[in-house]
Order: sequence, then structure tokens, then C-alpha cells
Amino acid sequence: MTVKFRLDLSDWVIHFVHDKTNDQRPKWILDSCAYAFGEDGEEEVDEHLLASEREAENMNFDFKESDSLTAFETLKLILSMGYIRAGFSYRKEKKTIYGNRPAICFTEMPLHALIQYSKNRSYSGYTSSYAIAFPRDELFKYGARNVMYGLTNGHVEASSTDPFFDKWHRNLAQCCGIALHEQYRYVFTKIGDYKSIDWTHEREWRLACDYDCNPKVGLNFLLEEEESNPIKIFSQIVVIVNTNKEVNELINHLAQYYHGDIFMYSPEIVEKIKIVSLEHLSSISDDDLTKISIEDIDYSDFKSYTKVKSTKKIQEKVKLFIKEAFEYADIEHNKEWNNWSNKGLRLASNDDYYDLCAFVHVVLDEPTKIYSNALIDIGYAEPNGNWGIILKEIKSPPTQSRTIKKFYCQNIIKKLSELTGENFSIHEQLD
Repeated sequence: MTVKFRLDLSDWVIHFVHDKTNDQRPKWILDSCAYAFGEDGEEEVDEHLLASEREAENMNFDFKESDSLTAFETLKLILSMGYIRAGFSYRKEKKTIYGNRPAICFTEMPLHALIQYSKNRSYSGYTSSYAIAFPRDELFKYGARNVMYGLTNGHVEASSTDPFFDKWHRNLAQCCGIALHEQYRYVFTKIGDYKSIDWTHEREWRLACDYDCNPKVGLNFLLEEEESNPIKIFSQIVVIVNTNKEVNELINHLAQYYHGDIFMYSPEIVEKIKIVSLEHLSSISDDDLTKISIEDIDYSDFKSYTKVKSTKKIQEKVKLFIKEAFEYADIEHNKEWNNWSNKGLRLASNDDYYDLCAFVHVVLDEPTKIYSNALIDIGYAEPNGNWGIILKEIKSPPTQSRTIKKFYCQNIIKKLSELTGENFSIHEQLD
């Protein structure tokens, strides 16, 4: 179904991504254990406490106490996890989603409203210029529904004597007439009064999720082999970022998921992802924006970078580049080996230097470029988790020294960048 005959409607719904900070998280106060033993010795489960523990796990598994992520970093985290996590949208440690089912929020809007909406909402701090869009009809098939703004007979929250009362959730009272499993759709609304609360312009949709036995709860749109939370297949996925530079960065970020078997993504899934920047959309005239929809945009997409495999000639050439880069690093290392004691390192009895121990890797910053792509094709580089795509089998000097390993890799990068014209960087992790 298409809604193009209504310029104020869209066939797409958009999930906006915001900065992550600790003040968006609730303070978990668990006053007893979720598991207890009854009089007969059988294990009993306090479902309320268990639900709270699962909610805490779902919020904490990828986000540590000290973490603070920008919206763009959060977007990359979502892509690396493979799904959008459901939650209760805490504000000032209070849930804004009612009922006992966490949900994911979306907004339905036409393309011409997207730019101004992003600007206005980013000023408020609730969202930003980063988002993921899905076809509305397909999301509906997976259970997403439009929200309900307000109640006919007024807003009443469940008290301790109400059948719908739940210590761990913010529920409407039974008299409101909304079943618990549907309360996630309710949005408190007060229009026309002093201090109005009106979010109707958001045209919000929500997708509710259930904890069951899976602590990672959300919309799985990339992971094919996740048995406890099966993948939801979409015909297209559109990722929205702020700048054209971030488009290129995200394409390079996606390369590790496309090439690596350490992730549960197939090339076919990754190829469905299209990326567009608000910077690009801003260059389209207002009149043209009202005439086109999200699917009509000229996108950057990962598929266009993977159609051409490296030729045999390029592969042989890049092998020589690698050989030359390693030889150059060896020469520079041998020159410096006896000078490290003059630079603050102390020689140990085993002919190594006292220093911090670390893993040091050369990372391909532009894996879709011609020579970097060839390194992947011939097996000289591979994805390595969140480190990105790294060079394999670097025969670094027989040392544990972080300083010396880093010096060696820096020389590999210097020569390799000179030969290929492509960018590389260092990733290090203390051992």
C-alpha cells in the first residue's frame, strides 16, 4: 500500500537514536533475590523481581557504568549488536512507557518533515540527527502498532490495591479499560489545559517485545542465527546520519560485518542497508522534497562497494606492497632496538625491555578501497570484533613491549599508506 497521495503521510517509520548517558538509566534497587525456596523445598520464582532483573540485564549488557556514547556511536553499536533494544523510555528515572512490556518507539513522517524535525528534536535533547527507518507495512506485520493518545475517561495509574498494580512497572488502573499487554501503546496526553502535554504530532508507533527467557530483548533486524530472538526480515533498511563524512565512515564500519564469519550476518542482509545524510537531504529543494519519498533518494549503500572483486593483478601488487612494508618496518626496528634504553625503557635479562604488554594491530580504515579490499580478498586481513578489519600475521619483533610493537606497526602503516594511498590506523589493547 502507498500513501503518496497524502503529502503529510509516509510509507516509512523512523527510529531516532540519541546520545547515551548514565542519567538516562534507572537506579536498580532489588530488595530480595528473584529466586527463593518454598516450604516444601521447591524453588519458587518471584516473577516481579525476575522481570526487574531481566530489564536491568537488557539495559546493561552493552553499556557500562562509565559509558557515555554519542548518537553516532550508539548507532554503530546498534549495527554491531544487530538489533534495536526495547525499553521503557526512562526520563528522570521514571518510566514513560506503561504496562509490563518494553517497547521500541518510531515516528511516521514524510521526507520533507524529517530535516526540520531532527533539528527541533535535537535541540530538546530527546533525539538527534541519527536514525534507522523501516517500511511501515513490514513493521506492522511484525507487531508494531500506532499509539493511543489519551483516554476517554481520564488517566488513572494503578495503586497497590488495583489488580493491575505491579511493583516494577508503571501500569494504568484496571478501570481505564486497557489490558496490561496493550498498555505499551498508551501516551499520556493533555491538550488545551495549562501546561499542555501534546505529542500527537509525533505520529508515534511502538513495537512491544517480551522478555521470556532472553535478556537481550528488541528488534533483531540483522542477526540470522539468533534462536531466542529470530530475525525480522525487511526488504530495505535506511540509516540516517548527519554528515556525508559519516556516511563513508559507516560504510567502512559495515565492511567488517560483510566480510567476517565471526558475525552472524550474511552479505545479503548487509547489502539491504542504505545510508543517507541530512547534509545530502538539505541540498534537495523544499519543493522536490515534498514530491519524493524515502525510497526515491539517491543513496550510498554498501552493495555498490562490493560488486567488484579485486583482480589478480591488484592482488599480486598488494602482496608486494605488504612485503615491502614489513621489510621497511624490520629495518626501522633494527635501527632502534639498541636505542630504546635512551628513550625510557629498561632492558630486561631476557633481552626484552620492561614495558606495558599489549596487543597492537594495524587496522584498515578504508576497507572498501581497492587495495584494502584486495587484502581482504587474499586473506591478508580479516574482521576482528569491534577492532575492525586488521592485518593478519604481522611478524612483529619478539617482544611484549607495547612501545616497540606500536613503533613497528607505525612503520608498516607509513610505508603501506605511501604505496597504496589508503588510510590505516593502530588499535592497541593492554594484555
